[in-house]
Amino acid sequence: TFNCTKLYNRVKDEDIDLDIHMNSFIDFYTIANAEMIFIAKINPLYNSTFPSMASMIYNRPYYELIEDSGVYKIK
Repeated sequence: TFNCTKLYNRVKDEDIDLDIHMNSFIDFYTIANAEMIFIAKINPLYNSTFPSMASMIYNRPYYELIEDSGVYKIK
């Protein structure tokens, strides 16, 4: 299991901005606990690898929403 307290103490000791790291962990585990995972690969949205990685690690279905000539498709 993941030990948040141990991570917090390590990051705090190294004087790293904890909020940035904890927000990333929270985003990842929130995505990973979904029944299905989607990513919208359209401008101006940021293309993240979190959805695909969470899908692989937690064995969840993964779908991409893409734009093709003004038409949105799920692949």
